[in-house]
Amino acid sequence: MAILKNSCKSIRFLTLISELVERGASLNVYDYQGWTPLHVASYIGQSDAIKVLLRNGALVDVRDNEARLPLDIAIVHSHVDGDDSAAALLLKHGSPLTEDLWHKLLIFSLDKDLVIYPRLAYEKGIYLHNVDDETKFSFHNAVW
Repeated sequence: MAILKNSCKSIRFLTLISELVERGASLNVYDYQGWTPLHVASYIGQSDAIKVLLRNGALVDVRDNEARLPLDIAIVHSHVDGDDSAAALLLKHGSPLTEDLWHKLLIFSLDKDLVIYPRLAYEKGIYLHNVDDETKFSFHNAVW
């Protein structure tokens, strides 16, 4: 994992991920911080590497030692712009969406005029104005 983290700022990151896939390496191994290759790719917002990892069985619901998902990492580092962003790719592949993450994405959506996250949330059964059902989050909570 140290090699992945050290190469993450270079153009070799995608090449390294592709080589790991070709050699049959486990894509869900983690380092001393609990980071998987998907956490690293989410950290740098490397959409192409995320696609390769997801296509080859990387798990979106693995939490690191601080209980952060790759989706958390992508959002914290602002990799949220557009349908091909790290956050959007992770959500499309079934990443868990907590109320806190949904609120952060909703704020980004409002700030940057993005439609991808409200659409993905709606597909997951999360509605902007429903405050009665425990499985749905309120738009009002996000801006409150």
